This record gives sequence, structure tokens and C-alpha cells, in this order.
Amino acid sequence: MNPFGYFVAIWAFFKWLFKPKLKVHLTKWAQKRGGKFTLPKKHGDVGFDLYFAGDKALTIQPGECVPVPTGLHIDIPTVPKFVQFFFRVYLLIIARTSLGMIGIKPGARVVDSGYRPPLMPSGPRPVESTPQQKEYDEQMQDYREGLKLQIENVSNEPKTFKPGDRVAQGVFHVAWRPSEVQMVGIEEINQNTERGSGRFGSTGR
Repeated sequence: MNPFGYFVAIWAFFKWLFKPKLKVHLTKWAQKRGGKFTLPKKHGDVGFDLYFAGDKALTIQPGECVPVPTGLHIDIPTVPKFVQFFFRVYLLIIARTSLGMIGIKPGARVVDSGYRPPLMPSGPRPVESTPQQKEYDEQMQDYREGLKLQIENVSNEPKTFKPGDRVAQGVFHVAWRPSEVQMVGIEEINQNTERGSGRFGSTGR
């Protein structure tokens, strides 16, 4: 076997060994209100859709940015510690191409292994019309709605989403983690590159 073959074999072994095992929970509240989770269906796809879960249709006015619940609780896997020295896995929330073209864009959001979803309140529901009961209901609603996306309408027309509509997509990434960060003066930054000291736009439009 040539050196390239050894490299491919080692890469395949580590890919199998450290393949992220994603844990996803969809609340019963969301399941009855359009919430769902599906992995990419085609072999070449990397993004998976995120769906709006709600009691009724949601209209986002031009220039408005509103939280949109999905009902998802996502547990990003933690790779072994010696692997974390080199990289970590995270989920990036981005716009769907079809929605981005009409001005509907989610606020970019990173969900990593440090993310903690809302917790279900413990114990029975307190007596009606008390501060404890209000706090309990708010915490329960946060748990039911799960991961929320900040969706912005940058178009000139209102956009209405019905429960079960796709509102964004998620893509898993691997982030390189620097082992050391050194603060230096600006004159010490390496400019020995093809661009050199040129600024943005120096290579043309």
C-alpha cells in the first residue's frame, strides 16, 4: 500500500471512531404543532431543515426580527478530550437558499457542546394567579418551544409562516482550536503573502 493509501485508511478509521452521535429531542408540544427533525436525504447534502412549531401562523413584517420556536433540544456530541485539542464540532444555523432570495434570513447562531437547552420545570404546577405559577408557565413554555431562531424579514413585504414550514437550515462544522494565542503589535503581523499589505478590494471587484 502506498503512503496515500495508509493516509486514507487512518482517516477512515478516525472518521468511524469519532463520528458525532447527535442526540435530538422534539417536544410533544412541538410534534403537534408542525415541529419535526429530518437529516439530509440526498447523499451530497450537508444541511438539514429546521421547522417552525407554533399554535398558529406567524407573520413577520418588513424590517422585523422575531424569535421562531422549533421545539428542538439538540445535544451536540463532545469528542474525546485529546481530540478536542485539535478541533470541536458545532452546529451553524444559516438561511435556506429559497428563503434568503426573498429576504428571510435567520440570525447566524452557533450551537456547540456548551449549549444547554431550556429545562422542564420540576414539581407540580403552583396555585393559579401567583408569581410562582407565572414563572412555572414561562419556564414550561421555554421548554416546549426549545431552540429558537431569530428570523429577520429584510424584504419590503410581510412573510407568513404556517406551523410546519421550513424557516432555516443547520450545517455541522468542525472548528479548529488554536493551542495558543499570542498578542502582538500590528507591525508584527505577517504581510509576506500574495496580497501583501493590500486591503479589502485590492485584488479587484
